[in-house]
Amino acid sequence: MVDVTIDSLEEFLVARLLVSLPDPPVYGNRIYPLRMPAQAQELVFPLLVYKRISAPRIYTQEGDGSINEPRIQYSIWSKTFRDLTRAGDDIKLRLSGYVNNSAGIQHCFMAFELDQWEEQTGLYRKMLDAQVGWKGN
Repeated sequence: MVDVTIDSLEEFLVARLLVSLPDPPVYGNRIYPLRMPAQAQELVFPLLVYKRISAPRIYTQEGDGSINEPRIQYSIWSKTFRDLTRAGDDIKLRLSGYVNNSAGIQHCFMAFELDQWEEQTGLYRKMLDAQVGWKGN
């Protein structure tokens, strides 16, 4: 496991994405919150950008069920379609079906996948959404 202090669900999932299972991920440690760094022409690809796009709470008739179902979106950026699909496979391998009760993660399902060509950047982009059942905020 990666030696980090975990302050949020997103950070925990990033640590999970860095695990070698059995090979290191094709995106290496190039994982950024919310957006790519500004100097995109100097970056090494593929890389990964993540953000929380929703966070519905589960409620019962008694009130708050103490479970969130945040949706975390991962955008892979790559110069080649081959690396794009390999990076997507790496993410799905590490997150799809993942459970970690000690971290409060009850389930992690891949809920959405879309491949695109971004004309403005000249890069391929894959969006993957993970729906996570999580006992946290």
